[in-house]
Amino acid sequence: MRKLFNDVWVTELQSPDGATILIADHGAHVLSWKPAGAQEALYLSERSKYGANSAIRGGVPIIFPQFGERGSGQRHGFARLLTWSPDFAGIEQGRAVARFRLSSEEANGSGSGWPHRFDLLYEVAVSGQELHLSLAVHNPSDQAWEFGAALHTYLRVSDLDQVEIGGLHNIRYLDQTGSGAPALQEDALLRIDAEVDRIYLGVAEPIILTDADRVVTVRKQGFSDAVIWNPGPEKSSQLADMAANDYRAFVCIEAGAVEKHVTLAAGERWVGSQSVTVNQK
Repeated sequence: MRKLFNDVWVTELQSPDGATILIADHGAHVLSWKPAGAQEALYLSERSKYGANSAIRGGVPIIFPQFGERGSGQRHGFARLLTWSPDFAGIEQGRAVARFRLSSEEANGSGSGWPHRFDLLYEVAVSGQELHLSLAVHNPSDQAWEFGAALHTYLRVSDLDQVEIGGLHNIRYLDQTGSGAPALQEDALLRIDAEVDRIYLGVAEPIILTDADRVVTVRKQGFSDAVIWNPGPEKSSQLADMAANDYRAFVCIEAGAVEKHVTLAAGERWVGSQSVTVNQK
């Protein structure tokens, strides 16, 4: 179903088993995901802005073609700020599926300043307890270029004090709160009691978030890195599009190609995906 949500067009779908998804044309941004028979699994700020080059706070923003300031363009790229074209919405093999496209023609028309020709295809699929996200990047030009990307997933939690994150033991990370200084995850479980902004490098195992009443498992393919982010109380209070205490309501776990950009030769195609599964304890 197509409808307006906070003045932007969205696609709303339900799978045969009752899982629901809400995706905005603006940024092809996933705004809501409710697994079958379960409550909302994503955080979305009630103070978020929509449209007019605004970055929506929460859900799943698409980061492309650069992560943060790791490039010469605008922070986190332009893909989350532009209107994507709906390509398909319906039921496939028991899943609710939506696809969106964005090309260099739309980006150049917006004044993004990125000089390369590209085509993006983004697929969102839900059924049961799983959300599957897939980003395909195609280089239709006659020269190679490189990019960074991430799926910046805001996972809703009951309370930050109840959260433990596993699957990162003995993995190197870059500490973005310490000017990108390298460090090693020595503890078996990550607990968050202050601002956390870490780029974990070469993450192969699933990341498992344990909350008070559920377990969330995040798997990825194609993306080399994983980012864990929570602004903590001080930074959260400085964000105009988030209530001061909302940092307690989410943790971002995102698949990313961050430390090393992906290089695409002329005519090549790259695909990165992330699957999130929610199970009640």
